[in-house]
Amino acid sequence: MRTGACFAILLVGAVGCGDNYNECGPGTIEQDGVCVIEGDTGIAPTITSITPNDDLVGGGATFTLTGTGFRAAGDTSVVFGDVEANIKIDNETTITGTVPPGTAKHVDVTITNRNGSAKVAFTYVGIYGAQGTGLAGSLFLLDPRDGRALEIGPIKSGNTAFAVTGMEFDTDGTLYATQATRDGSEGPASLLKIDPDTGAATVVGALNDGVAVNYASIGDLTVSGGTLFGWAERGTRVLGDDLVSINKTTGAVTIVGDSGLVTNGNALVTLANGSVMLTGRGAGVRAGVATSGATHTIDTTTGAATLGATLDGPGNAKVCATTVFRGVVYGMLCYSGHTLVRIDPATGAVTRLGSPPGGIDALASAEPTAMAGRSPVQAQPRSFADACDAGTARITAFGTARPDLIASALAARLDLVTVPGRRAHRGVTIGTAVGSIDGATNIEIRSCNGESLVVAAGDADQFVVVANKLGTLKLMARDGQTLLRDVTALRAF
Repeated sequence: MRTGACFAILLVGAVGCGDNYNECGPGTIEQDGVCVIEGDTGIAPTITSITPNDDLVGGGATFTLTGTGFRAAGDTSVVFGDVEANIKIDNETTITGTVPPGTAKHVDVTITNRNGSAKVAFTYVGIYGAQGTGLAGSLFLLDPRDGRALEIGPIKSGNTAFAVTGMEFDTDGTLYATQATRDGSEGPASLLKIDPDTGAATVVGALNDGVAVNYASIGDLTVSGGTLFGWAERGTRVLGDDLVSINKTTGAVTIVGDSGLVTNGNALVTLANGSVMLTGRGAGVRAGVATSGATHTIDTTTGAATLGATLDGPGNAKVCATTVFRGVVYGMLCYSGHTLVRIDPATGAVTRLGSPPGGIDALASAEPTAMAGRSPVQAQPRSFADACDAGTARITAFGTARPDLIASALAARLDLVTVPGRRAHRGVTIGTAVGSIDGATNIEIRSCNGESLVVAAGDADQFVVVANKLGTLKLMARDGQTLLRDVTALRAF
């Protein structure tokens, strides 16, 4: 004997709860005395692949999931870490959607429906940034489009935290960094290795030359021809600051040559043509001629500097860090508010992109040698408990309780859902239910058992809330498919 409780019967994926006691509702068919959702295979989903398996920190790419068991009565969701994606179920084996912004560098993409779930790994990529204004900081991943930042973790070794002033990836994927100190009195600086997945630091060794002079301020790093180079703003010099090579195993510093430039807070980067460019603040005075706000090409065999383009951009182009990401030169302005910029080495044009967290004094990029995606993880099936008592569902729209929507759905003449071969159902469209949705991009519909579905605001009138004879609400598509049962809340965002 049935009671007034809404319940689920998990028999080969079949789900009970018809529109009333005597018949199955739209989107369901009767099978062996049970209302079975049309199109629901009754199996847990599996994932074969996700393409692409990475995206920039801010997301936005179109992804494709392939696998099996994707169509399960419209209660399917795809979540990147803890952020739900907007999706379209193309068919039983394919889902497409938009990658949401990242909340961690590595996340699991989880597809879930009423029959189970499956996971596949996904990586967010971008420009690495490290804080280093003389104070210990963190490693970040920056979106090159607008400077959106994702914090990876503090730059620490045990209980010792580090500030970083120079940073660069070697060709083998090792991330090297130079420790920042405000002046020589704060102790010697060291060469570090940083884990790009966690921010954890390992001390390689002190940045000392052959006579134990410590280079307490190496403004930036670059790798050229397999050699790790740094720009030394302190140490022994004759006319100006020095290009130095750094031993990757010990941290030992060797002077390549004197540039003849007096500099402060500059940046090194190796361009696509193999040349090394010095950029930044106060590449100051050479032979009595001011060259502030200019680029220089640095000879890696002699250290000699050749004047290049004049920088033209915000903050007088006071650049303290540069890197190349996917063929484009990016820089950080550090002396008039921290700003991520794009730099054209040929013209000196500097374009402002956005403002990441303050204190970032070093940039690096693993592109094009980015880490490969991890292998997919097989689904771990699970079932949903459905314990919604009949007549208890109540709509909340924009945070306000709207029990009247139940009565509206029962008696409304605003909309008719006609299912071929079956009776028509009267209900209210989602657009009507939430009221004005001007400015909203999406609408989330949630059930009383925690399931939810997100639809584009522009498609809101393609989805209808209807009521069965028990007084509970469900979400339907216009083709008659039941997408979500026991609807309890709507929100636009």
